[in-house]
Amino acid sequence: MNDFERHRPTAMLFFSGLTMMAINFGYVVLTGGWPIKESTYGAAVYTFPALAWCAIQLTGALGAGLGYYFRLRFTAIVGCVISGAVFAAFGALAAKASDGILLNTASLYVAVPFCCYFAWHAAWGRHER
Repeated sequence: MNDFERHRPTAMLFFSGLTMMAINFGYVVLTGGWPIKESTYGAAVYTFPALAWCAIQLTGALGAGLGYYFRLRFTAIVGCVISGAVFAAFGALAAKASDGILLNTASLYVAVPFCCYFAWHAAWGRHER
């Protein structure tokens, strides 16, 4: 069993959670709510539409999860990179906010490392020929 196959169940579980988070945020936005608060993300978050944040997050997480599910390495890598970049942006924005320490920590020290880990194993992990 190679690294990609070994990590498939965990990656699919991880990215399904990120996918559900994006779907939930998108639902809140579409029903008139606003899950993005200035106290959590800082004032800079309002320069980008909330639905666009949700769409980018959904694209990355869904791409990575489906890439692992269907054994599509390139799709998994691209999805992991997009997810990692989105959560790095969340963490950077939350670092400037007054109530953003939990989001900053979760994004930069949980989500981004896992995205990098899964991208690395999809790209350069041990592959059988």
